[in-house]
Amino acid sequence: MSIRTKKRCLLIAMFLSLFIALLDMSIISVALTAIQRSVKTDLSGVQWVTDAYVLCLSCLMLTGGVLGDRFGRKRFWLIGVAFFTIGSAICGFSSTITMLLIGRVVQGISAALLMPGTMSMIVQAYPEPRERAKIIGWWGMFGSLGTALGPVLGGVLINFLGWHSIFWINIPLGIITLVLGEASASESSDPEQTSLDPAGQIFSIVWIGSLSFALITGRGYGWLSPVTLISLGITVIAFLIFVRVEMKQPKPMLPIRMFSDKSFAIPNAASFVIGFGSFAVSLYISLYLQQIHGYSVMSAGLRLLPLCAAETIVAVFAGQLTSKLGPRIPMLIGYFSMGIGLLGMCFFEADTNYALIAVFTVINGLGIGFALPSTTVALLSSVPRERSGMASATINAMRQTGVALGVAVIGSIISSEALNSLSSALSPYHLSSSESAKTAQAIWSSNGSSVPTAIPASLDSIEKLFRSAFLSGYHMSTFVIGLVTVAMAVAIIGLKPKAENESS
Repeated sequence: MSIRTKKRCLLIAMFLSLFIALLDMSIISVALTAIQRSVKTDLSGVQWVTDAYVLCLSCLMLTGGVLGDRFGRKRFWLIGVAFFTIGSAICGFSSTITMLLIGRVVQGISAALLMPGTMSMIVQAYPEPRERAKIIGWWGMFGSLGTALGPVLGGVLINFLGWHSIFWINIPLGIITLVLGEASASESSDPEQTSLDPAGQIFSIVWIGSLSFALITGRGYGWLSPVTLISLGITVIAFLIFVRVEMKQPKPMLPIRMFSDKSFAIPNAASFVIGFGSFAVSLYISLYLQQIHGYSVMSAGLRLLPLCAAETIVAVFAGQLTSKLGPRIPMLIGYFSMGIGLLGMCFFEADTNYALIAVFTVINGLGIGFALPSTTVALLSSVPRERSGMASATINAMRQTGVALGVAVIGSIISSEALNSLSSALSPYHLSSSESAKTAQAIWSSNGSSVPTAIPASLDSIEKLFRSAFLSGYHMSTFVIGLVTVAMAVAIIGLKPKAENESS
Protein backbone atom coordinates (compact mmCIF):
# COMPACT_ATOMS: atom_id res chain seq x y z
CA MET A 1 0.00 0.00 0.00
CA SER A 2 1.48 3.37 -1.07
CA ILE A 3 1.90 6.20 1.43
CA ARG A 4 -0.80 8.22 -0.36
CA THR A 5 -3.28 5.32 -0.29
CA LYS A 6 -2.41 4.65 3.35
CA LYS A 7 -3.17 8.25 4.30
CA ARG A 8 -6.49 8.17 2.44
CA CYS A 9 -7.51 4.97 4.23
CA LEU A 10 -6.47 6.51 7.55
CA LEU A 11 -8.66 9.55 6.95
CA ILE A 12 -11.65 7.42 5.94
CA ALA A 13 -11.21 5.38 9.15
CA MET A 14 -10.91 8.49 11.36
CA PHE A 15 -13.86 10.24 9.72
CA LEU A 16 -16.09 7.14 9.89
CA SER A 17 -15.34 6.55 13.58
CA LEU A 18 -16.12 10.19 14.43
CA PHE A 19 -19.28 10.02 12.31
CA ILE A 20 -20.75 6.94 14.05
CA ALA A 21 -19.85 8.22 17.54
CA LEU A 22 -21.67 11.54 16.97
CA LEU A 23 -24.47 9.93 14.97
CA ASP A 24 -25.40 7.80 17.97
CA MET A 25 -25.95 10.92 20.10
CA SER A 26 -28.50 12.46 17.73
CA ILE A 27 -30.12 9.48 15.99
CA ILE A 28 -31.53 8.13 19.26
CA SER A 29 -33.79 11.16 19.75
CA VAL A 30 -36.31 9.98 17.12
CA ALA A 31 -36.38 6.40 18.44
CA LEU A 32 -37.31 6.98 22.09
CA THR A 33 -41.08 6.60 21.68
CA ALA A 34 -40.69 3.34 19.73
CA ILE A 35 -38.16 2.03 22.25
CA GLN A 36 -40.44 2.88 25.19
CA ARG A 37 -43.28 0.87 23.66
CA SER A 38 -41.06 -2.04 22.65
CA VAL A 39 -39.18 -2.63 25.92
CA LYS A 40 -42.16 -1.56 28.08
CA THR A 41 -40.43 1.02 30.28
CA ASP A 42 -41.48 4.36 31.73
CA LEU A 43 -40.38 7.82 30.57
CA SER A 44 -37.46 8.08 33.02
CA GLY A 45 -36.19 4.68 31.90
CA VAL A 46 -36.21 5.56 28.22
CA GLN A 47 -34.50 8.93 28.89
CA TRP A 48 -31.52 7.01 30.27
CA VAL A 49 -31.07 5.43 26.83
CA THR A 50 -29.79 8.86 25.76
CA ASP A 51 -28.29 9.94 29.07
CA ALA A 52 -26.22 6.78 29.71
CA TYR A 53 -24.29 7.38 26.49
CA VAL A 54 -23.75 11.10 27.12
CA LEU A 55 -22.74 10.55 30.77
CA CYS A 56 -20.08 7.93 29.97
CA LEU A 57 -18.77 9.91 27.01
CA SER A 58 -18.49 13.18 28.95
CA CYS A 59 -16.81 11.89 32.10
CA LEU A 60 -14.27 9.60 30.36
CA MET A 61 -13.22 11.81 27.42
CA LEU A 62 -10.15 13.30 29.15
CA THR A 63 -9.06 9.86 30.34
CA GLY A 64 -9.36 8.49 26.81
CA GLY A 65 -7.07 11.21 25.44
CA VAL A 66 -4.42 10.71 28.10
CA LEU A 67 -4.40 6.91 27.75
CA GLY A 68 -3.86 7.26 24.00
CA ASP A 69 -1.01 9.76 24.41
CA ARG A 70 0.71 7.55 26.97
CA PHE A 71 0.10 3.94 25.86
CA GLY A 72 -0.59 4.21 22.14
CA ARG A 73 -3.05 6.28 20.15
CA LYS A 74 -3.77 3.57 17.58
CA ARG A 75 -4.16 0.90 20.28
CA PHE A 76 -6.80 2.79 22.24
CA TRP A 77 -8.58 4.01 19.12
CA LEU A 78 -8.87 0.41 17.88
CA ILE A 79 -10.13 -0.72 21.31
CA GLY A 80 -12.69 2.09 21.20
CA VAL A 81 -13.97 1.22 17.71
CA ALA A 82 -14.09 -2.52 18.47
CA PHE A 83 -16.07 -2.13 21.68
CA PHE A 84 -18.31 0.54 20.14
CA THR A 85 -19.25 -2.03 17.49
CA ILE A 86 -19.86 -4.65 20.20
CA GLY A 87 -21.98 -2.16 22.17
CA SER A 88 -24.01 -1.43 19.02
CA ALA A 89 -24.63 -5.16 18.56
CA ILE A 90 -25.82 -5.44 22.19
CA CYS A 91 -28.24 -2.53 21.60
CA GLY A 92 -29.35 -3.91 18.24
CA PHE A 93 -30.31 -7.28 19.68
CA SER A 94 -31.68 -6.04 23.01
CA SER A 95 -35.19 -6.90 24.08
CA THR A 96 -35.16 -5.38 27.59
CA ILE A 97 -34.32 -1.93 28.92
CA THR A 98 -31.49 -3.40 31.04
CA MET A 99 -29.76 -4.97 28.04
CA LEU A 100 -30.22 -1.79 26.01
CA LEU A 101 -28.70 0.38 28.76
CA ILE A 102 -25.71 -1.99 29.08
CA GLY A 103 -25.12 -1.59 25.35
CA ARG A 104 -25.37 2.22 25.59
CA VAL A 105 -22.86 2.29 28.46
CA VAL A 106 -20.42 0.18 26.38
CA GLN A 107 -20.96 2.56 23.45
CA GLY A 108 -20.37 5.66 25.61
CA ILE A 109 -17.14 4.34 27.18
CA SER A 110 -15.88 3.25 23.76
CA ALA A 111 -16.70 6.62 22.17
CA ALA A 112 -14.65 8.32 24.90
CA LEU A 113 -11.64 6.22 23.81
CA LEU A 114 -12.02 6.66 20.06
CA MET A 115 -13.06 10.33 19.73
CA PRO A 116 -9.81 11.91 21.05
CA GLY A 117 -7.88 9.43 18.90
CA THR A 118 -9.48 10.63 15.65
CA MET A 119 -7.95 14.09 15.95
CA SER A 120 -4.72 13.01 17.67
CA MET A 121 -3.87 10.48 14.95
CA ILE A 122 -4.58 13.06 12.23
CA VAL A 123 -2.18 15.47 13.98
CA GLN A 124 0.54 12.78 14.00
CA ALA A 125 -0.03 11.86 10.34
CA TYR A 126 -0.16 15.45 9.10
CA PRO A 127 2.53 17.48 10.91
CA GLU A 128 2.52 20.32 8.32
CA PRO A 129 0.13 22.99 9.72
CA ARG A 130 -1.50 24.15 6.47
CA GLU A 131 -2.18 20.65 5.19
CA ARG A 132 -3.49 19.68 8.63
CA ALA A 133 -5.89 22.64 8.70
CA LYS A 134 -7.48 21.47 5.43
CA ILE A 135 -7.85 17.94 6.81
CA ILE A 136 -9.46 19.30 9.98
CA GLY A 137 -12.02 21.00 7.73
CA TRP A 138 -13.02 17.57 6.41
CA TRP A 139 -12.98 16.23 9.98
CA GLY A 140 -15.38 19.03 10.96
CA MET A 141 -17.61 18.18 8.00
CA PHE A 142 -18.00 14.55 9.09
CA GLY A 143 -18.59 15.64 12.70
CA SER A 144 -21.35 18.01 11.59
CA LEU A 145 -22.78 15.36 9.28
CA GLY A 146 -23.00 12.81 12.11
CA THR A 147 -24.84 15.24 14.38
CA ALA A 148 -27.16 16.74 11.76
CA LEU A 149 -28.10 13.57 9.86
CA GLY A 150 -29.15 11.64 12.98
CA PRO A 151 -32.85 12.62 13.13
CA VAL A 152 -33.33 12.29 9.35
CA LEU A 153 -31.55 8.94 8.98
CA GLY A 154 -33.14 7.65 12.18
CA GLY A 155 -36.63 8.56 10.99
CA VAL A 156 -36.14 6.70 7.70
CA LEU A 157 -34.62 3.60 9.32
CA ILE A 158 -37.30 3.36 12.01
CA ASN A 159 -40.11 3.80 9.48
CA PHE A 160 -38.89 0.92 7.31
CA LEU A 161 -36.82 -1.38 9.58
CA GLY A 162 -37.75 -0.59 13.20
CA TRP A 163 -35.75 1.03 16.01
CA HIS A 164 -33.15 -1.76 16.29
CA SER A 165 -31.86 -0.75 12.85
CA ILE A 166 -30.36 2.51 14.15
CA PHE A 167 -27.83 0.34 16.01
CA TRP A 168 -27.41 -2.38 13.36
CA ILE A 169 -26.10 0.23 10.92
CA ASN A 170 -23.03 0.72 13.16
CA ILE A 171 -21.93 -2.92 12.87
CA PRO A 172 -20.81 -2.93 9.20
CA LEU A 173 -19.49 0.63 9.53
CA GLY A 174 -17.53 -0.36 12.64
CA ILE A 175 -15.99 -3.42 10.95
CA ILE A 176 -14.99 -1.38 7.87
CA THR A 177 -13.47 1.28 10.15
CA LEU A 178 -11.49 -1.31 12.12
CA VAL A 179 -10.04 -2.94 8.98
CA LEU A 180 -9.06 0.41 7.42
CA GLY A 181 -7.58 1.73 10.68
CA GLU A 182 -5.56 -1.41 11.40
CA ALA A 183 -4.13 -1.39 7.85
CA SER A 184 -3.33 2.32 7.57
CA ALA A 185 -2.63 3.82 11.01
CA SER A 186 0.85 3.92 12.54
CA GLU A 187 1.28 3.54 16.27
CA SER A 188 2.51 6.56 18.21
CA SER A 189 2.76 7.52 21.86
CA ASP A 190 4.57 10.05 24.03
CA PRO A 191 4.73 8.58 27.56
CA GLU A 192 7.41 11.07 28.60
CA GLN A 193 4.98 13.96 28.05
CA THR A 194 2.36 12.78 30.54
CA SER A 195 2.06 10.54 33.57
CA LEU A 196 -0.79 8.13 34.23
CA ASP A 197 -1.93 10.58 36.96
CA PRO A 198 -4.46 8.23 38.66
CA ALA A 199 -5.64 10.86 41.17
CA GLY A 200 -6.25 13.36 38.38
CA GLN A 201 -8.13 10.78 36.32
CA ILE A 202 -10.32 9.72 39.25
CA PHE A 203 -11.29 13.27 40.21
CA SER A 204 -11.83 14.32 36.56
CA ILE A 205 -14.24 11.39 36.14
CA VAL A 206 -15.99 12.28 39.41
CA TRP A 207 -16.46 16.00 38.76
CA ILE A 208 -17.41 15.73 35.07
CA GLY A 209 -19.60 12.69 35.77
CA SER A 210 -21.39 14.29 38.72
CA LEU A 211 -21.93 17.52 36.75
CA SER A 212 -23.38 15.59 33.81
CA PHE A 213 -25.56 13.58 36.21
CA ALA A 214 -26.81 16.77 37.90
CA LEU A 215 -27.71 18.29 34.53
CA ILE A 216 -29.52 15.11 33.52
CA THR A 217 -31.45 14.58 36.78
CA GLY A 218 -32.14 18.29 37.30
CA ARG A 219 -34.52 18.28 34.34
CA GLY A 220 -36.61 15.54 35.93
CA TYR A 221 -36.22 15.93 39.71
CA GLY A 222 -35.94 19.74 39.74
CA TRP A 223 -32.90 21.98 40.22
CA LEU A 224 -33.43 22.32 43.97
CA SER A 225 -34.07 18.61 44.62
CA PRO A 226 -31.71 16.80 47.05
CA VAL A 227 -30.38 14.54 44.28
CA THR A 228 -29.44 17.50 42.06
CA LEU A 229 -27.98 19.61 44.89
CA ILE A 230 -25.88 16.71 46.22
CA SER A 231 -24.58 16.02 42.70
CA LEU A 232 -23.66 19.69 42.23
CA GLY A 233 -21.97 19.72 45.64
CA ILE A 234 -19.87 16.68 44.69
CA THR A 235 -19.04 18.43 41.40
CA VAL A 236 -17.66 21.53 43.15
CA ILE A 237 -15.63 19.56 45.72
CA ALA A 238 -14.22 17.09 43.16
CA PHE A 239 -13.38 19.93 40.75
CA LEU A 240 -11.45 21.87 43.40
CA ILE A 241 -9.52 18.74 44.40
CA PHE A 242 -8.86 17.99 40.70
CA VAL A 243 -7.42 21.48 40.14
CA ARG A 244 -5.21 21.17 43.23
CA VAL A 245 -3.97 17.72 42.18
CA GLU A 246 -3.19 18.87 38.63
CA MET A 247 -1.39 22.01 39.83
CA LYS A 248 0.98 19.84 41.91
CA GLN A 249 1.44 17.06 39.34
CA PRO A 250 4.72 17.48 37.36
CA LYS A 251 3.14 15.80 34.29
CA PRO A 252 -0.62 16.37 34.69
CA MET A 253 -3.28 14.84 32.47
CA LEU A 254 -4.67 18.37 32.02
CA PRO A 255 -2.16 21.23 32.39
CA ILE A 256 -4.34 23.66 34.38
CA ARG A 257 -1.79 26.46 34.09
CA MET A 258 -2.30 26.46 30.31
CA PHE A 259 -5.72 28.01 30.86
CA SER A 260 -3.95 31.24 31.82
CA ASP A 261 -2.80 31.38 28.19
CA LYS A 262 -5.47 32.96 25.95
CA SER A 263 -4.42 30.88 22.95
CA PHE A 264 -5.42 27.73 24.91
CA ALA A 265 -8.29 29.09 27.03
CA ILE A 266 -10.28 30.93 24.33
CA PRO A 267 -10.58 27.98 21.89
CA ASN A 268 -11.72 25.76 24.78
CA ALA A 269 -14.31 28.33 25.87
CA ALA A 270 -15.37 28.73 22.24
CA SER A 271 -15.82 24.96 21.88
CA PHE A 272 -18.03 24.99 24.98
CA VAL A 273 -20.15 27.74 23.39
CA ILE A 274 -20.63 25.72 20.16
CA GLY A 275 -22.09 22.91 22.25
CA PHE A 276 -23.97 25.20 24.64
CA GLY A 277 -25.46 27.27 21.84
CA SER A 278 -25.90 25.95 18.34
CA PHE A 279 -25.62 22.19 18.98
CA ALA A 280 -28.00 22.26 21.95
CA VAL A 281 -30.53 24.59 20.34
CA SER A 282 -30.77 22.37 17.24
CA LEU A 283 -32.82 19.92 19.35
CA TYR A 284 -35.32 22.68 20.14
CA ILE A 285 -35.53 23.81 16.51
CA SER A 286 -36.81 20.31 15.75
CA LEU A 287 -39.28 20.57 18.65
CA TYR A 288 -40.44 23.99 17.38
CA LEU A 289 -41.16 22.51 13.94
CA GLN A 290 -43.05 19.58 15.50
CA GLN A 291 -44.91 21.33 18.34
CA ILE A 292 -45.76 24.62 16.62
CA HIS A 293 -45.96 23.72 12.93
CA GLY A 294 -47.23 20.18 13.44
CA TYR A 295 -44.60 18.38 11.35
CA SER A 296 -43.84 14.70 11.97
CA VAL A 297 -40.40 13.72 13.29
CA MET A 298 -39.16 12.77 9.82
CA SER A 299 -40.70 15.86 8.15
CA ALA A 300 -39.07 18.12 10.76
CA GLY A 301 -35.75 16.35 10.18
CA LEU A 302 -36.02 16.81 6.41
CA ARG A 303 -36.68 20.53 6.90
CA LEU A 304 -33.41 20.77 8.81
CA LEU A 305 -31.43 19.39 5.85
CA PRO A 306 -30.44 22.94 4.72
CA LEU A 307 -28.81 23.39 8.16
CA CYS A 308 -27.00 20.08 7.71
CA ALA A 309 -25.88 20.99 4.18
CA ALA A 310 -24.61 24.40 5.28
CA GLU A 311 -22.57 22.88 8.14
CA THR A 312 -20.98 20.13 6.09
CA ILE A 313 -20.15 22.07 2.92
CA VAL A 314 -18.77 25.13 4.70
CA ALA A 315 -16.61 23.06 7.09
CA VAL A 316 -14.39 21.96 4.17
CA PHE A 317 -14.07 25.53 2.86
CA ALA A 318 -13.39 26.78 6.40
CA GLY A 319 -10.51 24.30 6.73
CA GLN A 320 -8.95 25.63 3.52
CA LEU A 321 -9.48 29.24 4.63
CA THR A 322 -7.91 28.48 8.02
CA SER A 323 -4.85 26.97 6.31
CA LYS A 324 -4.33 30.27 4.44
CA LEU A 325 -5.36 32.92 6.98
CA GLY A 326 -5.04 31.13 10.32
CA PRO A 327 -7.97 30.32 12.63
CA ARG A 328 -8.91 33.79 13.96
CA ILE A 329 -10.87 35.18 10.96
CA PRO A 330 -12.83 31.95 10.28
CA MET A 331 -13.64 31.79 14.01
CA LEU A 332 -14.94 35.36 13.95
CA ILE A 333 -17.09 34.63 10.88
CA GLY A 334 -18.36 31.45 12.52
CA TYR A 335 -19.31 32.78 15.94
CA PHE A 336 -20.84 36.02 14.67
CA SER A 337 -22.87 33.99 12.12
CA MET A 338 -24.07 31.60 14.83
CA GLY A 339 -25.04 34.58 16.99
CA ILE A 340 -26.99 36.21 14.15
CA GLY A 341 -28.74 32.94 13.34
CA LEU A 342 -29.71 32.31 16.96
CA LEU A 343 -30.92 35.89 17.54
CA GLY A 344 -32.95 35.65 14.32
CA MET A 345 -34.72 32.61 15.77
CA CYS A 346 -36.13 34.89 18.49
CA PHE A 347 -38.63 36.08 15.87
CA PHE A 348 -40.00 32.64 14.92
CA GLU A 349 -43.77 32.55 15.41
CA ALA A 350 -46.55 30.03 14.78
CA ASP A 351 -47.18 31.49 11.30
CA THR A 352 -43.54 32.09 10.32
CA ASN A 353 -42.91 31.04 6.72
CA TYR A 354 -40.56 28.07 6.32
CA ALA A 355 -38.37 30.13 3.96
CA LEU A 356 -37.51 32.53 6.82
CA ILE A 357 -36.93 29.60 9.20
CA ALA A 358 -34.55 28.09 6.63
CA VAL A 359 -32.64 31.38 6.25
CA PHE A 360 -31.76 31.68 9.94
CA THR A 361 -31.08 27.97 10.44
CA VAL A 362 -28.74 28.06 7.42
CA ILE A 363 -26.94 31.14 8.83
CA ASN A 364 -26.52 29.21 12.08
CA GLY A 365 -25.28 26.18 10.13
CA LEU A 366 -22.78 28.31 8.21
CA GLY A 367 -21.50 29.55 11.55
CA ILE A 368 -21.03 26.03 12.90
CA GLY A 369 -19.26 25.03 9.69
CA PHE A 370 -16.77 27.90 10.04
CA ALA A 371 -16.37 27.61 13.82
CA LEU A 372 -15.80 23.89 14.35
CA PRO A 373 -12.59 23.30 12.31
CA SER A 374 -11.07 26.73 12.97
CA THR A 375 -11.59 26.41 16.75
CA THR A 376 -9.92 22.99 16.69
CA VAL A 377 -6.96 24.33 14.71
CA ALA A 378 -6.61 27.27 17.13
CA LEU A 379 -6.37 24.92 20.10
CA LEU A 380 -4.00 22.43 18.47
CA SER A 381 -1.66 25.29 17.52
CA SER A 382 -1.34 26.14 21.23
CA VAL A 383 0.09 22.77 22.31
CA PRO A 384 2.97 20.52 21.21
CA ARG A 385 2.08 17.61 18.93
CA GLU A 386 2.95 15.21 21.75
CA ARG A 387 -0.05 16.51 23.75
CA SER A 388 -2.49 16.32 20.83
CA GLY A 389 -4.51 13.57 22.53
CA MET A 390 -4.95 15.71 25.64
CA ALA A 391 -5.85 18.76 23.53
CA SER A 392 -8.35 16.84 21.41
CA ALA A 393 -9.92 15.26 24.50
CA THR A 394 -10.16 18.65 26.24
CA ILE A 395 -11.87 20.44 23.37
CA ASN A 396 -14.28 17.52 22.81
CA ALA A 397 -15.04 17.32 26.55
CA MET A 398 -15.73 21.08 26.62
CA ARG A 399 -18.10 20.79 23.67
CA GLN A 400 -19.96 17.77 25.12
CA THR A 401 -20.26 19.49 28.51
CA GLY A 402 -21.59 22.52 26.64
CA VAL A 403 -24.22 20.38 24.91
CA ALA A 404 -25.34 18.83 28.21
CA LEU A 405 -25.46 22.19 29.99
CA GLY A 406 -27.06 23.89 26.99
CA VAL A 407 -29.87 21.35 26.72
CA ALA A 408 -30.50 21.67 30.48
CA VAL A 409 -30.38 25.49 30.53
CA ILE A 410 -32.47 25.92 27.38
CA GLY A 411 -35.00 23.39 28.66
CA SER A 412 -35.14 25.18 32.01
CA ILE A 413 -35.61 28.60 30.38
CA ILE A 414 -38.32 27.31 28.04
CA SER A 415 -40.20 25.57 30.86
CA SER A 416 -39.93 28.53 33.24
CA GLU A 417 -41.01 31.12 30.67
CA ALA A 418 -43.76 28.88 29.33
CA LEU A 419 -45.24 28.25 32.79
CA ASN A 420 -45.16 31.99 33.57
CA SER A 421 -46.85 32.70 30.25
CA LEU A 422 -49.53 30.05 30.92
CA SER A 423 -50.20 31.38 34.43
CA SER A 424 -50.72 34.88 33.02
CA ALA A 425 -52.99 33.55 30.27
CA LEU A 426 -55.13 31.76 32.87
CA SER A 427 -55.92 35.00 34.79
CA PRO A 428 -59.41 35.40 33.16
CA TYR A 429 -60.46 32.14 34.88
CA HIS A 430 -59.87 33.69 38.35
CA LEU A 431 -57.99 30.69 39.76
CA SER A 432 -56.05 30.80 43.01
CA SER A 433 -52.27 30.96 42.67
CA SER A 434 -51.86 27.27 43.52
CA GLU A 435 -54.66 26.22 41.13
CA SER A 436 -53.20 28.41 38.40
CA ALA A 437 -49.74 26.85 38.85
CA LYS A 438 -51.16 23.29 38.79
CA THR A 439 -53.29 24.01 35.73
CA ALA A 440 -50.37 25.61 33.89
CA GLN A 441 -48.23 22.56 34.72
CA ALA A 442 -50.97 20.21 33.48
CA ILE A 443 -51.25 22.04 30.16
CA TRP A 444 -47.46 22.09 29.73
CA SER A 445 -46.97 18.43 30.69
CA SER A 446 -49.65 17.26 28.23
CA ASN A 447 -48.24 19.40 25.38
CA GLY A 448 -51.66 21.07 25.21
CA SER A 449 -53.35 17.80 24.24
CA SER A 450 -55.94 17.69 27.06
CA VAL A 451 -58.24 20.15 28.85
CA PRO A 452 -57.57 20.54 32.62
CA THR A 453 -60.65 20.01 34.79
CA ALA A 454 -60.10 23.33 36.61
CA ILE A 455 -61.11 25.50 33.64
CA PRO A 456 -64.04 25.49 31.17
CA ALA A 457 -62.10 25.68 27.90
CA SER A 458 -62.10 23.97 24.49
CA LEU A 459 -59.22 21.76 23.35
CA ASP A 460 -58.51 24.23 20.56
CA SER A 461 -58.00 27.10 23.04
CA ILE A 462 -55.73 24.91 25.20
CA GLU A 463 -53.61 24.05 22.16
CA LYS A 464 -53.29 27.76 21.37
CA LEU A 465 -52.27 28.50 24.97
CA PHE A 466 -49.61 25.77 24.78
CA ARG A 467 -48.18 27.02 21.48
CA SER A 468 -48.05 30.58 22.77
CA ALA A 469 -46.32 29.43 25.96
CA PHE A 470 -43.79 27.32 24.05
CA LEU A 471 -42.94 30.26 21.79
CA SER A 472 -42.48 32.55 24.79
CA GLY A 473 -39.91 30.18 26.26
CA TYR A 474 -38.31 29.51 22.88
CA HIS A 475 -37.85 33.23 22.20
CA MET A 476 -36.21 33.83 25.57
CA SER A 477 -33.86 30.84 25.26
CA THR A 478 -32.65 31.68 21.75
CA PHE A 479 -32.13 35.31 22.82
CA VAL A 480 -29.95 34.27 25.80
CA ILE A 481 -27.96 31.71 23.77
CA GLY A 482 -27.55 34.20 20.93
CA LEU A 483 -26.11 36.84 23.27
CA VAL A 484 -23.68 34.30 24.78
CA THR A 485 -22.48 33.37 21.28
CA VAL A 486 -22.01 37.00 20.22
CA ALA A 487 -20.09 37.66 23.45
CA MET A 488 -17.80 34.74 22.57
CA ALA A 489 -17.25 36.25 19.11
CA VAL A 490 -16.22 39.55 20.73
CA ALA A 491 -13.74 37.68 22.96
CA ILE A 492 -12.22 36.01 19.88
CA ILE A 493 -11.30 39.46 18.47
CA GLY A 494 -8.45 39.53 20.99
CA LEU A 495 -7.24 36.01 20.16
CA LYS A 496 -3.74 35.71 18.76
CA PRO A 497 -3.10 32.01 18.06
CA LYS A 498 0.45 30.84 18.54
CA ALA A 499 2.52 29.75 15.60
CA GLU A 500 2.09 26.07 14.89
CA ASN A 501 4.47 23.77 16.68
CA GLU A 502 6.16 22.44 13.57
CA SER A 503 9.23 21.41 15.45
CA SER A 504 7.34 19.43 18.09
